[in-house]
Amino acid sequence: MDLKKLRNPVVDIAGEIHTNAVQGVQKVTSAASEKIKKGADKSTEVVSKVMDVNGDGQVDIEDIIIISLKIPGICIDREQFLRSELMKDFLAEVIDDAVEFNPAHAGITPDEIEKYADEVIKFERNCVTGISAALSTPGGVAMAATIPADIAQYYGYMMRAAQKLLYLYGFPQIDVTEKGKNLIRKH
Repeated sequence: MDLKKLRNPVVDIAGEIHTNAVQGVQKVTSAASEKIKKGADKSTEVVSKVMDVNGDGQVDIEDIIIISLKIPGICIDREQFLRSELMKDFLAEVIDDAVEFNPAHAGITPDEIEKYADEVIKFERNCVTGISAALSTPGGVAMAATIPADIAQYYGYMMRAAQKLLYLYGFPQIDVTEKGKNLIRKH
């Protein structure tokens, strides 16, 4: 009996099994890869739809501003802000006119508006500085963990200050609820 003849069919069968196994793994890997790609594309599409809050088909700085203004405590009510600020120095009729139109229309001088603007900036800066100091109290490695929160609250206070300044200088209430409305005019 020739051992070489017996051995060849066994080697051939083993080689065939190996080839089939490799091809099967390649098919499964390819199918899994395609499903993962489709899932990732779908996830990207869903995230884009959620993040595109102004409905212009792209995620941009305006969308980030609108999202941030929807965070509780960040969006400033124009009427409430103007009334609370102006009641310190002006009669109800002047305040009503400032709310209905704008502070300049109500006869509030640019110097007086500047005084209120400086107070707004000082107040918001003190708030952000105080919170930042409190967050950094732990020190060391624990302080590094507070950096994202510190940055987020900084931008939150800057958004608050920007709105207040806009309202002092005559801008209307920012409406973040209307889909498709642009905050920033594009040229």
